[in-house]
Parts: sequence; C-alpha cells; structure tokens
Amino acid sequence: MTIQRRDMISGAVFGAGAVALFVYASGFPVREGHAAAVSPGFYPRILAALLVVLSVIQISGAVLAEIRNRRAAGANAGEALPPVWKDKNAFTLFCITLGALIVYPFVMRLTGFTITGFLFLGTVILALSGGYRKGRQLAFIAGITAGITLLTYLVFRLFLKVPFPAGIIRF
Repeated sequence: MTIQRRDMISGAVFGAGAVALFVYASGFPVREGHAAAVSPGFYPRILAALLVVLSVIQISGAVLAEIRNRRAAGANAGEALPPVWKDKNAFTLFCITLGALIVYPFVMRLTGFTITGFLFLGTVILALSGGYRKGRQLAFIAGITAGITLLTYLVFRLFLKVPFPAGIIRF
C-alpha cells in the first residue's frame, strides 16, 4: 500500500470519526439563557469540525500526490489504483482492530476500565504481534498488557485522580 493510499484511508477514517463525534456532541444538553459557547457540546463540535477540515485536506493532498506521481511515471491519472489490502491477513488484522475499537466502549460500561482495557490491549497486541516470540507469546503479551493497564491506572486514577468507569469489579 502506498503512502498516498494510507493517507486517503486514514483521512476517511478520521473524517468519519469526526462526523460521529459531531453528531454525538450535538445531543449534549444546551443551557437555556446562556451563550452557545458555554454549553457542554460546543467545544467537541468545534474540534470535530476542525478534524473534518483537516481530514479533507489530508485526503486532497494524498489524491493530488497520487495524480502527480502517476503523471511523472507516464501513466494515465485515471488508471485504477492498486488494491488497498496486500493480502487477506492484512484485512483480517484491520477487521480485528476495528471490531475491538467498536466493542470497547460498550464492554467498558459493563466490566469497567481495568478489565476492558486489559482485554482490549491483549486482543490488539496478540493480533498485531504476528507470532513474535513464539512459545512464550501469550505470557509475554499478558505481561505487557498487565503492565500497560497498571501504569495507566496508576497515572490517571491515583496520581491525576481521574475517575474511571468501575463496572462490575470496583477498584
């Protein structure tokens, strides 16, 4: 996959996420009798709109760079682009990661941050590790996942005093 193709895909993903954020933030309550900038959904909507603009810029730049590269190579700018996925494994890894990202906030409401964070990190690291350290892979990934989860918990919950969703098991 070319860099331009990656830029197009990432721009589209960030743009879609920004639209979803804008729609979600539009449902925040509005304070009657106050300026719109005081309502809780104002700044998330501004940031979402800015992210959409940046996504369009990124996609436009990638398309223009791809056209420029094709013209420099002597190819017709309208020719079909190469396939997005180099093989079935790359598509499978993308689907696993995307699925974990979609399921994560829903599961976190039930089981809390600590358990869900551990499961999410373990799933993504295991999927993306591609057989690294065969033989001790599960123990190694469990250790790394537990370390990252513990570090995140210590920094945000204990030092910064940020409350996490507790779920079934409370810490």
